[in-house]
Amino acid sequence: MSFTFSFYYTPLIIAVGLSLLTSFYAAQYRERTDGKVLLILSFSIVWWSFINILEYGFNDLAIKSLCAKLEYFGIEFAPPTWMIFVAIYTDQWKWLTRRNLLLLLIIPVITIVMVFTNEYHGLMRYDVALDTNGPFSIITKKYGFWFWIATVFNNCIMLTGLILIFRRLTRRPFFQTKQLVIMLFVGLFPWLGNILYLSKIFAWLRVDLTSTFLAISGVVMTFGMARYHLLSVVPLAREFVLENISDAIMVVDGLNRVVDFNDSCRKLFGLDEKNILKPLEEILEPLNAHLDEINSSETFSNEITFGKKSNPRTYYLRVHKLYSQRQKLRGRIFHFHDITERKAAEHEREKIIAELKNALEKVDTLSGYLPICSSCKKIRDDQGYWEEVEKYISSHSKAQFSHTLCNECMQRLYPEEYERIMKRRTGKKK
Repeated sequence: MSFTFSFYYTPLIIAVGLSLLTSFYAAQYRERTDGKVLLILSFSIVWWSFINILEYGFNDLAIKSLCAKLEYFGIEFAPPTWMIFVAIYTDQWKWLTRRNLLLLLIIPVITIVMVFTNEYHGLMRYDVALDTNGPFSIITKKYGFWFWIATVFNNCIMLTGLILIFRRLTRRPFFQTKQLVIMLFVGLFPWLGNILYLSKIFAWLRVDLTSTFLAISGVVMTFGMARYHLLSVVPLAREFVLENISDAIMVVDGLNRVVDFNDSCRKLFGLDEKNILKPLEEILEPLNAHLDEINSSETFSNEITFGKKSNPRTYYLRVHKLYSQRQKLRGRIFHFHDITERKAAEHEREKIIAELKNALEKVDTLSGYLPICSSCKKIRDDQGYWEEVEKYISSHSKAQFSHTLCNECMQRLYPEEYERIMKRRTGKKK
């Protein structure tokens, strides 16, 4: 059992090394879904590349054939895992339903079964032989019907991942230049390895570079996660906080250019994608008077009123600076909280309080001891003057008097009239 080592294995060795580094990083987050998927992807590439090295190195056809079969555990599971990770990476979880995940596994599982039973049907490969003409021996073969089905499936999976990436690139928040390069690299680089292998452009290398390009793509994704936090945090915060919050949120960069805004902000100021990268002072003219204070302050807060003259709205504006890990100013977040109803309620409350105070000032109440004459029944006021009872009470309250006679006084002062009235009442009762 001889083994031939060649310099041509270098791309595969690099793939193993890069994938191991990615695995070490993913292992730190293995309790998270994205960490688990990245760990599976890295292990698949390590397995694929390492077994591929063994296939090229051993010179026995039987051992080479066995290694070629074992490779398919990595070949078939790396593309679906890569697509799943891209869906997570671009925060498009809605595609990762249980049904879709099961559909992704059908073709890979069938392919692995077909590989290990190929001697009975030849649907994967046939006319297998050993080519010893190059610096190391390789297997020559012709591909069967199912091989092309598996190849088309894997390419469709890679294409789906690429589509997910381009979908993410058209959504806010829009990536900066470095982030954009990373996303495009992640989507396009695996295709390059696959195209090179199938087109046999570098046939003289005699090795399959697909796993190497996948490994590099995985490392770039890992770099994006660690350096730019492109995974989970930013998309999650934006989708579930910014887009669903009722307050208007706007993000500007260090040059005071608008780089992002949520739907509430778009409706408030009538913005669209054409306003991206426009200067803030062109979009929010009411803020121009406060720009110097906003630029010089760590945090800024103030009440601002703007809108149509017929229906002005009042907002409580808070501005926070955004810093990079190196404490460099990256931009600002503008948070507009509508307080129009609250201000109206406060105004109404103050109006009611003022009316109550005014009413209380006009209302006098009688309380305590009142000095009253025992003979004439006059009441002495605060200035020491004696007033008639009705005059005193009328001036110190809202009570009004209507004069009449009680029965005793009526009988004493007008006896005849009293008798007549009483007879009349008595007659009515009978």
